[in-house]
Amino acid sequence: MMPAPWRRRTFLGAGLFGSSIPLLAACSAADSPGPATSPGTAAGGSTSTPGFTPPDCVDLADHEFVRGRTYCGDRGSDGSGDADMAPLDFHGPVAAAEGSIAAWYIDAVTEWDTATGEPTRLLAPKHADTWLFASRGEHTVVPACDGTLVVHADGCRVGELPGGPGSVDGLCFVDDTRLVSLGTDDVLRLWDVPGGALLASAEVAVGGAARFLGHEPTTDALRVSTPTSLTTFALPTLEVVDERIDLPTAGTGWSLTATGDLVGITDEPPALTILGPGSGAADVVELNDGGGVLAVSATGRVAAVQGISLVVRDPDGTVATHRLQTSTYQTHAAAFSPDGRLVHVVDAVGGIQSVDVADGRRAVEYAPPRA
Repeated sequence: MMPAPWRRRTFLGAGLFGSSIPLLAACSAADSPGPATSPGTAAGGSTSTPGFTPPDCVDLADHEFVRGRTYCGDRGSDGSGDADMAPLDFHGPVAAAEGSIAAWYIDAVTEWDTATGEPTRLLAPKHADTWLFASRGEHTVVPACDGTLVVHADGCRVGELPGGPGSVDGLCFVDDTRLVSLGTDDVLRLWDVPGGALLASAEVAVGGAARFLGHEPTTDALRVSTPTSLTTFALPTLEVVDERIDLPTAGTGWSLTATGDLVGITDEPPALTILGPGSGAADVVELNDGGGVLAVSATGRVAAVQGISLVVRDPDGTVATHRLQTSTYQTHAAAFSPDGRLVHVVDAVGGIQSVDVADGRRAVEYAPPRA
């Protein structure tokens, strides 16, 4: 145990209590591991590449996957960049549902069956030079170059949300119909996706290049974190209810667990660090290397994926370290299955795999869509 090196501010007048909603989709942030934008291009604020308009619908049977295409600005691709290399076709984030997962494959959000590892359908095409997307229930949302949020159902464009004046730093479904966006204009917006309506908005005081948006379903708490801070907002009002500042630096940002703990992969020394909700106590699990990606289950189980290792910490403090059957190299995202038994890992080099948290063995390997 170690003394708390951080400070906390509590805001009265709003609570963290809301409906308990199973977490079936991961949130995505522009600063998740792996490139959020194509090198040399912005995530928004400009028009699409002249001569190319994203299709209104995408279908697994006839979609032509194109590597290296840019959407915002006038930078062309000559086929020599990382985005054009076949081993880098998979990109996070990853959205996990009962029986399926979704992630980017080249230029389309793709859904896979978690029982067979086979792709089942395409959910949305790419509209901008960013890997952000959010998917839950019937809808998948991706940003466009001008900050518009394009809504898809069954692979087809069905509507738009106006977004903000700039681009988007984060997207997160909080239930099957409501979406939160974090704009580069430092505004959180809560949307009714089927109705196309803005339900609430609030300014975010924390700026900077690295911001992470997330949702903890047990307490219905929305969070915006940086490597050294975490601010919690109540739904549906978006009122600030808690703020932690001067936290140890965590490249993953900070996540909330169902029990109110803060968790992140800290840099110096490399560790999976869990900070108690109010006691000031810290639990530090040393790691071999820095970096990696983090996953938090609805029950409070935490997993860190780093290279050849999977580190799992249960809510009672029990820690297990497993050697992965298939190593990771350039990992973009990880998310627990709804039952907490598997961790779905998206790696740019190794593709997508589901790993058994009991022993680190690969339970499912996911096939790319067939050209």
